[in-house]
Amino acid sequence: DAVSDPIRMEDGWHIIKLQDTKPAGTAPLADIKPALVERLRQAKAQQLRQAYLGQLLQKDPPAINELALAKITLKK
Repeated sequence: DAVSDPIRMEDGWHIIKLQDTKPAGTAPLADIKPALVERLRQAKAQQLRQAYLGQLLQKDPPAINELALAKITLKK
């Protein structure tokens, strides 16, 4: 069991200990299928959201109220 030197991270100091290793290999499809299906669903949902937002922006692009923006930026 190998132990690392202390490592400084944003949340403090860490020491890492290697407890086990496994040989490299390919997981059977049956083992990873549920996670793979979920990942593909999430990716498709993200694509659909982006396409929907793109269509909304084309139909009604956002407008900037220059007067209101000037009032806000001048107050600082």
